[in-house]
Amino acid sequence: MYSCVVVPSVTVAASERLAALARTGATGNNLQIVLPLYIPNGIAPDATSADEVQNVGGEGQDAPFNKLLSAVLDWAIAAIDAERWLEAQGH
Repeated sequence: MYSCVVVPSVTVAASERLAALARTGATGNNLQIVLPLYIPNGIAPDATSADEVQNVGGEGQDAPFNKLLSAVLDWAIAAIDAERWLEAQGH
């Protein structure tokens, strides 16, 4: 079983987001909550140099982050291929 961690963070909201809120009549402040997802990868936790980071640890390709990244890449490639197919069909 893999564990993933979601850590709430507070950051300054982008000015575009604040402008969009203002157009709707909503009020808000200049802070927003961000929920970054931390997923284990194959990089050793004590890696401090580029060479150490490139030396993939024991999990290697089976690390959850690597699987997620591979799936996103596959999805992106399929989306590009689908777009090209639609263009070829005249859509």
